[in-house]
Amino acid sequence: MAEFNARFSTCRSHHPAGLSLCAGCLESLQGAIQLYQGELLEGFTLPNCNHFSEWQIITQETCHRQALAVLSILADYFEANQAYEQLIACTQRKIELEPWRESAYRRQMWALAMIGKREQALQQYESLREILQRELGTLPLEVTRQLNDQIRSGDLPGQQTPAHKLWRAFTSQDQTTRKASIPFVGRQPELAQLRRYLDDSLAGWGRVVFLSGEVGSGKTTLMNEFACRATNAHDHLLVASGACSACYGLGTPFHPFREVLETLDGTISSTQHGTFGPSFWDQIDLFDQLTNNLLRLSRRYPLLILIDDLQWANRSTASLLFHLGSHLAGERIMILGAYRPEDIVFGLNGDRHPLAAILNEFQRRFGKIQIDLSQADGRAFLQAIFDSQPNLFDQEFREMLFRQSAGNPLFTVEFLRGMRARGEVAQDTSGCWFQVKDIDWEHLPAQVEAVIR
Repeated sequence: MAEFNARFSTCRSHHPAGLSLCAGCLESLQGAIQLYQGELLEGFTLPNCNHFSEWQIITQETCHRQALAVLSILADYFEANQAYEQLIACTQRKIELEPWRESAYRRQMWALAMIGKREQALQQYESLREILQRELGTLPLEVTRQLNDQIRSGDLPGQQTPAHKLWRAFTSQDQTTRKASIPFVGRQPELAQLRRYLDDSLAGWGRVVFLSGEVGSGKTTLMNEFACRATNAHDHLLVASGACSACYGLGTPFHPFREVLETLDGTISSTQHGTFGPSFWDQIDLFDQLTNNLLRLSRRYPLLILIDDLQWANRSTASLLFHLGSHLAGERIMILGAYRPEDIVFGLNGDRHPLAAILNEFQRRFGKIQIDLSQADGRAFLQAIFDSQPNLFDQEFREMLFRQSAGNPLFTVEFLRGMRARGEVAQDTSGCWFQVKDIDWEHLPAQVEAVIR
């Protein structure tokens, strides 16, 4: 145990990020994981000796977590260097230690697919699905299901970005897509307010902030844009996001926090003393463990945590949000949540919504905590859209678009995309938009119809 601890501590200090291991540390960590052969003194007990039992349990848990941390460091290194066979072996060992660790399955599935073992990758997904259903009564995360679909269809992306860089990869792709379609416009006062909240958090005045607004008001888009700008402005800022689900979020405890932990899994395990995983949820002191680990992580890297669609949060998720938000004094963490206020007012199944009391308590503690997007001027947003790109749209066109969308950002953008898809509007060689033919103003885009339904 002493040699294992020495190898682990030395390499963690030498390479805190884990990805650029020197040859000596790589060999040392591989040797360390070979030393870990299971729980310390497994099966050995001293009758009527509570002190020994307590020491044994704590030491076993500490060694277990350190072993997972070593495996995470090695997995990051093998993934970054495209050493797929070693990555598969590393994730397999992790799965043996914790058969329900979803991020390990996902990495292994991807690595297997990269070396042409597609059927084996699909079998791993089925194994994960059965274990999660049997042990936790839940389904794999959406990101895991999407990876499984990609492997099944053969449409697998190339080299994957290491775990703690996932957010930057997402935002880069998001920005590219946005520039190719409808640009982000407006919301400058809201972005400025969010920057002030983040500055306070970076200075150690951690806080909880909420975006509220009706469906289609642009809450998610604003969150993503703010996160993009924040990561560009602050090199060491870590961003993790999760969302409650209308389909199964109400019956899935802590679902958005599971997504947050999956995003941070590689960073936490390679920089902290412990790791997260589904086994964490079985602990009596769940809230304290999550909070303490995030607080320790924020003392090395400031954190921005995004939680979307809180109108679908169940009581478990809301309680965990309140517990975490109540421990941010003096910490470098900003939690940014988004919800639809009308759903909070009407509650859940006739009962008071679990978020209602939390909003009141956070406002009492932090002061102003909400940015209401419903107060935005729809005509101003529409004008900003038109001003963002050269166009020949006349006043009649603009009035009809406002009449149909009322300046709702989602409806406006989807109407414009629908027109473009139907060939009703187009760009000339200079990039100027113009109307090609008569517009079917009564034809609702599919996404708008879905929202209305």
